[in-house]
Amino acid sequence: MASTAPADALDLLAELSNIAMGSAATALSQLVRRQVRITSPRAEVLNWSAVDRASLVGYVGVRVQTAGAVASHSCLLMREQDVQVLVDLMMGGDGSVSRSLEREMLLSGAAEAMNQMMGSATTALAEFLGAPVTISPPEIVALDSEEAAERLRPPGERLVRVTFHLQVEGLLESVFYQLYDAEVLPRLVELGTRAAQRVAGTQPVPTPTPPASPSSTPEPPRTAPAARPVEFAPLDPRPAPASGRNIELLLDVPLQVTVELGRTRMRIRDVLSLGLGAVIELERAAGEPVDLYVNDRLFARGEVVVIEENFGVRVTEILSPEQRVRSLARGLEDGA
Repeated sequence: MASTAPADALDLLAELSNIAMGSAATALSQLVRRQVRITSPRAEVLNWSAVDRASLVGYVGVRVQTAGAVASHSCLLMREQDVQVLVDLMMGGDGSVSRSLEREMLLSGAAEAMNQMMGSATTALAEFLGAPVTISPPEIVALDSEEAAERLRPPGERLVRVTFHLQVEGLLESVFYQLYDAEVLPRLVELGTRAAQRVAGTQPVPTPTPPASPSSTPEPPRTAPAARPVEFAPLDPRPAPASGRNIELLLDVPLQVTVELGRTRMRIRDVLSLGLGAVIELERAAGEPVDLYVNDRLFARGEVVVIEENFGVRVTEILSPEQRVRSLARGLEDGA
């Protein structure tokens, strides 16, 4: 049965969830190219022993860990048949469930869609609370049995379950759930109350500014640096290493971006014989576009350029949703 919790705390939690999932609906709309509405959140606090594991069989979800101002384990769960509709739309289909998708492709598409939803929701929540909140890389979960559902057990015995109504224009009306540790509820209520007071204008909040010396002067506005095609010397023994940096993708969701110049296979004896000045031949020809990976998933291609004293990449091709989903499926197969 549900554990007791103050009604005003649950109402505040539902409002925070409404703000967060409003942003998630926007991210999902961009992926499926249909209007998406996520409404009517209802929050409740439960004991894990009261959760019907059998009712979760047939759901697919992503599990993340949040850190920063709100530290918790969180999981987003959708019915597999609803996920199939979303993935079909992402691949350019009409959302018909009559087209059967391969299991790996279905899970890969679910991971991409729900990852964007969780990232956008977390960003919106952090902006409203005025406090930093980050999420770990997502873990896809397929609840094919009650034993698999047991993996959702929170570190403590109590959890918060928020139920949402999902509407996809002309195709889908359903519900989905978000689960997280109940131990974080007091912290959310505290931050949410402060944020609500700030929005209402009843609590002045100073704007933090970086310390500056008395003699400091404002920096002039920066202009965008010029980019030019890079010119590599023949058989350069020191090709530019793959680099990664955090960028903002889809409503400031923090993701890891890696540029891959090429790959090759070598025997152990060849690797051990490498020395300064050794040249490693890659399978990619000179002038071919390089691959851009987002969280180790192929996302785009581009050409290497020089920006002032640094290497950069000019994006020349963004993979279609279907190409991205197929790339994700291949990644799952390679990691299996």
